[in-house]
Amino acid sequence: MNHKFTNEEVINLADKLLIGISEEEVKDIVEELTFVADSMNVISEIKEIDGLEPLTHPFNLYETSLREDDDYEEGHDIEDLLSNADFTQGREIEVPKVVG
Repeated sequence: MNHKFTNEEVINLADKLLIGISEEEVKDIVEELTFVADSMNVISEIKEIDGLEPLTHPFNLYETSLREDDDYEEGHDIEDLLSNADFTQGREIEVPKVVG
């Protein structure tokens, strides 16, 4: 089943959603919807697709493991780290305010 999207359908849907779109955008949306519909048709034509289990993740999450950190080093002295900061209060670093 091949549905051909039209400009009128896209304009009607945009009006219902209260979205203002230009003629160029209508053309682009029709092309994108047609591409998606064609892609779905290709997928639906795959033989025995109904017998396949849906893939929800590309990796088997139950078989993954974290690597060993062989090169782990003990942390640095906090006083050495804080000596690089301009303004400190105790073990905290004062940073410029970035949110109004």
